[in-house]
Amino acid sequence: MKATVLLVTILALTPATVLAQEKKQPTYDFTLTTEQKLYSEKLLRIRLNQQIQKINTVVKQALRETQEVKQFSTPYLVEFQRRNEDIQRRRDFIRPGGI
Repeated sequence: MKATVLLVTILALTPATVLAQEKKQPTYDFTLTTEQKLYSEKLLRIRLNQQIQKINTVVKQALRETQEVKQFSTPYLVEFQRRNEDIQRRRDFIRPGGI
């Protein structure tokens, strides 16, 4: 009986804020220092520069391949145009007289 009275007295006198604090989730400090911000910005710049270098490499390779194809195909294009012009001249020559 004495133990019950003592327990009830302790619970009655204990402020509600103390009981509520036990149930609270722990809080974390997510603020960054200036040094941490500068470091993360530096890492971000490094990653961006690496990505830009990769893209530039791909673009340079594609440009090189395009120039090689153009260089290879130029004689064929010139010959195709020459033959096409010959065909057009023949048609112009044949039309007035025969057809």
